[in-house]
Amino acid sequence: MGHVLDLVFTSEDFFVSNVNTSTTFCTSDHDSVVFSILAPKHVFSSKNESTGFYDFKKANYQDFSVFIQSQNWVDIFESCVNVDNYWDAFLGVLKTGIDQFVPFITFSKKKSHPFFVTDLQRKKKLLWRRRHTDVGRQEYNKCAQALKKALYRAACIRENKILSSDSSEGMFKYVNSKRKVKSGISALKINGKIIIDDVTRANIFSSIFSENFTKDNNTVPSIPRRVPHNVNKCTIDFSPDAIYSVLRKLDGKLSRTPDGVPSYIFSKLPRCLSIPLSVIFNVSFCSSALPTVWRTALI
Repeated sequence: MGHVLDLVFTSEDFFVSNVNTSTTFCTSDHDSVVFSILAPKHVFSSKNESTGFYDFKKANYQDFSVFIQSQNWVDIFESCVNVDNYWDAFLGVLKTGIDQFVPFITFSKKKSHPFFVTDLQRKKKLLWRRRHTDVGRQEYNKCAQALKKALYRAACIRENKILSSDSSEGMFKYVNSKRKVKSGISALKINGKIIIDDVTRANIFSSIFSENFTKDNNTVPSIPRRVPHNVNKCTIDFSPDAIYSVLRKLDGKLSRTPDGVPSYIFSKLPRCLSIPLSVIFNVSFCSSALPTVWRTALI
C-alpha cells in the first residue's frame, strides 16, 4: 500500500501552526492540508492621501473607541516576535479604524473662484466665438480686461482673508505656493557670490552646522547608578494607567507622521489605546529596541 507525503514549507520558524489533514480535494487522491498562518494583519487602505486628507477633527470617536475595545490584543499580538511586528499589528488595527470612522475629504481638482469671476469667465467663453467681427472683438477685449481685474480683486480678497486669520501655517503655505523655486532651498549668497550648485550648498550647510556642535572626544563619562541594584530594565513596567495619564494630557496635533497616525488620535482615544501601547512599550524596553518607524521623521 503506497503512502503520500504532503509538505508545508515556510521561510520563517513558527510561521504556520495547527497543521492537519482534512478531506480529499475534489477528485484527487490527496488529502487537503489545513493550517493556520501566524502573521500580523496588514491593512492596505484604498484611499490615496495624495488626492485628499483625513479630517480627524470630525471623526466618530465614540464608535472608534468601541471598535478598539472590541479587539482581542492577545490574539493580534500572538504571532509577533519583535517590536516591529507588535507595532505593525497595532498600526493595522488603528488604520482600519481610521478608514471606518474618520471622514476622508477629497481635494477638488478645479480651482474655485468667486461668482463675479466665474460669470466673467463664462461670458468671455461665449464672446470668443464672435471675436472675428469688429464689434465682437471689442466686446471680447473689454470682457478680458474686466476678467483680469476681477481675478486681481479675488486674489486680494483671498490674501486679506489669510492675513486676518492669524494662521502662520496658512500664510506660509500660500507664500510657498507662489514661489518659483520648489526645491525648498533657494540660491545662497556667500561673500557676494551666488551659489546654486547642490553639492556646494550642502557642503556650506555642513560646515556651518559642524561649527556649532561640540566635537566628540571619545570619552564616556562615569555616571553613578541612581536606582537600587535589584532594579533592572525588565522590572520597570509601563502600566495602562500610567500610559493613560500621559495620553490624556497629550497635546494632540494634526501634523503628518511617517506612519500616518497623528498624535490627535492618541489624545482622543487614551483609555482604549493605553492597553496595546502598554504591551508595545514593555516589549520595546525589555528588548532594548524601538520600532523602525519611530526612528524616522518627515522633514
